Amino acid sequence: MQGFSRVLSRLFLMVSCAALLLVALPSRAQADEFDKSTLFTFDAPVALPGVTLPAGTYLFRLADPNDESSVIAVYDQTGQTCYGMFDTIRVRESGSTDDPSIQFAEGHRGAPERVAAWFYPGERTGWQFMYANRANG
Repeated sequence: MQGFSRVLSRLFLMVSCAALLLVALPSRAQADEFDKSTLFTFDAPVALPGVTLPAGTYLFRLADPNDESSVIAVYDQTGQTCYGMFDTIRVRESGSTDDPSIQFAEGHRGAPERVAAWFYPGERTGWQFMYANRANG
């Protein structure tokens, strides 16, 4: 009987450890969904309010997913360098897409295109960037 009890104790310990390990490991898909992390690659410079980004890959995500203020943070592709925190307003798109998307607005003549809005895949609402002249495109 003592051997059986020892086997049950070990089994319980192994199952408990496995359950703890599963709970402790973060799920990348959930993290991306939580803060809406999205990578975009631009072949030419683009403008955001108050900053021009050279061609390259950038990470767009909600600055504080728990806050409803709709502040978007834009980082380099590694998430190490922040290029800015941008005020946005929520906008509705006519349809959703399976891919992330950016809407552009023309900048001034000779200036880079402005990022007007960002849409997370599968969602019909996105974030429209607030420019000082209110011509958001």
